[in-house]
Amino acid sequence: MATTPSGITKSTILKYALIAVASLLVVVVGCDKILMPFIVSTSKTIKVPSVVGKQRQQAMDLLESQGLTVSQDQIIEVYNEKVPKDQIIMQMPFAGSDVKEG
Repeated sequence: MATTPSGITKSTILKYALIAVASLLVVVVGCDKILMPFIVSTSKTIKVPSVVGKQRQQAMDLLESQGLTVSQDQIIEVYNEKVPKDQIIMQMPFAGSDVKEG
């Protein structure tokens, strides 16, 4: 049987490596199947209100009053001569979608 300079056999190293990989797999699967569903199911869900057609500040106030946060870096401004400045023309997530609080 081949040994390393420290006297440990290669089969012993392989056995411990397989045990480590199997342990890691058990932890990952456990988190995915047990821990994550618990975390996700304990959060309150909110139905997204429609903000299309509202002015920016009015839309932000409505969303925040519902317990949602508005990310300023996700706001995209587009020029359209037929739409007044700061009027919402599209929203994501769509109105009526269920989202987690916050």
